[in-house]
Amino acid sequence: MTGERTRSSRADATRERLLVATEQLLAERGSHGAGLNEVCARSGVAYGSLYHHFPNGKSDLVATCVRRSGAAIGELLEVVLEQMTLAEAVAAMFANGSATLERSAFGRGCPVGTPAATSDDDALRTAAAEVFARWRQAIAKSARREGRSAREATDAFTGAWREDAPRFGIINFANPDMVGHTGVVEAAVEAVESVDAALGRVVEVVLSSGGACLVTADHGNAEQMVEPDGSPNTAHTLNPVPLVLTVEGVRLEDGGILADVAPTVLEALGIAQPPEMTGRSLVAAG
Repeated sequence: MTGERTRSSRADATRERLLVATEQLLAERGSHGAGLNEVCARSGVAYGSLYHHFPNGKSDLVATCVRRSGAAIGELLEVVLEQMTLAEAVAAMFANGSATLERSAFGRGCPVGTPAATSDDDALRTAAAEVFARWRQAIAKSARREGRSAREATDAFTGAWREDAPRFGIINFANPDMVGHTGVVEAAVEAVESVDAALGRVVEVVLSSGGACLVTADHGNAEQMVEPDGSPNTAHTLNPVPLVLTVEGVRLEDGGILADVAPTVLEALGIAQPPEMTGRSLVAAG
C-alpha cells in the first residue's frame, strides 16, 4: 500500500508540474508558444509521461490548464464580489491584472484570454468559453444583487420629492447598463423590469404633484446583447436612445445629441440657456 501511495503521489506531482509549466507558457506566449517541447523542457517531464497524463497531447493539456486557471480566477472574482461593490470589484481585478503585467515586464498576460486569442483549437476555445460564461454569471449575480438599489434609490427620490417639493430633481438607474456588460440576457431582462417598475413610481409621484419628467439615456446597452454570430455583445451600442417629455401638447424634435438634454430641461423649467452651453433645446417651436 505504501508503494502504491508513493507512485500515486509521484504521478500527481508530475501532472502538477506539467500543468504549472503549461499555464506559465500560455500566459507568457499564448497557445503557439506553449508547444510540447517547451512544456517538457520547462517542467522537466519526459514526453512519455506527458502523454500518460494527457493522452490527446497538447489539445487536452491546454484545455485543462485554461479550465483550471479560469476556475482559480473565478473563485477570486466571486470572493471579491462578495466583499465589494461591482464597480470596486472590477477595479480591483483590473488593478491585479495590471500589477501582474508590470511585475512580469509585460511578459505575462491572462492565462485564459491570451491562449484563447492565439489559437483556433476547438477544445481550447470551448474551455475558454465555459470559463468566460462562469465569470459573466458571477458578475451578473452581483449586478442583480446591486440592482435592488433601484428600489432604494426610488424610495429616497419619491420620499424627498413629497417632503421637499423641489423644483428640479434627477435620478439615474444604472441597472441595465451594469448588467448589460455581463452579456447575460436573463439578468438584463430582470434589470430592465426592475427599472421599469422604479421609473413608473418616479413618474407617478412627479406627475401627481403637477410636475413633468424628462426620461432619456446616455447610450444603449441592454437592448442589443447578442452579436449576429450568437456571441454575447457586452459593449455600449450606438443605437438612438429615447427622449420623452411628459408634458401634454409639447413635441420634441428628432436627431438630438447628449448636449441637447440640459438645454431642453432649462426650457421646460423656464430658465434661459447660458451661452456656455453649446447644445440646443429639442422642444419644437409652436
